[in-house]
Amino acid sequence: MNKDVFQGIVDICQTHAERLHWSMQHLADKQPYTAASLYELTEIELAVFDQFIVRFSKLQDVMG
Repeated sequence: MNKDVFQGIVDICQTHAERLHWSMQHLADKQPYTAASLYELTEIELAVFDQFIVRFSKLQDVMG
């Protein structure tokens, strides 16, 4: 793998990590996550939680 390809992968990982951090900050007051607390999330909070799940999956995919 050449240096440019590697740096591109690192950049993608950094973007996913930043989005994960943002979503974790916005949902911090909802922890610990339980069935009851997840049921009470607003539509916006559900969208943020969904972003967390998607970004976590994408980060795992990129890392291999």
